[in-house]
Amino acid sequence: MDGEGVAILMRRGEPASLVFALDLAITALVGGERVLVGLFQGGLGAWAEAASGGEPAVGDDPWDARVLAARGATPGQRIREGIAACRTLGGDRFEVLACGGDVERLGLDADALIADYVVDDVVGLPTLWRRARSLAVVGL
Repeated sequence: MDGEGVAILMRRGEPASLVFALDLAITALVGGERVLVGLFQGGLGAWAEAASGGEPAVGDDPWDARVLAARGATPGQRIREGIAACRTLGGDRFEVLACGGDVERLGLDADALIADYVVDDVVGLPTLWRRARSLAVVGL
């Protein structure tokens, strides 16, 4: 990484993937980096569900279930804790963007997502890509 920061693009909605993405984000933020999380498809749906107090489905990977169980909290709790830690550690260096097309496809309310602080903004893919341009990109 070149010191600019990292863009974590989340397409997958498995809680273990979201927890891992948040662990990466926390590590980067502790190191003084900027972190942009871009949410798409299942990643957006699971993030929104967990951030709103729900429990996203673990999925069918037995290893994911074992890893999440070893952490001593439900997947939704772990995700909420990770988001809170990122917001606290990162301040304005932590930004969460949702893909506007996927917000529409999933039937989510863009204004509510922003008002409830689930995401910082709902943008189109070209805007998200421009904001991530100088960052190292990780796709999950």
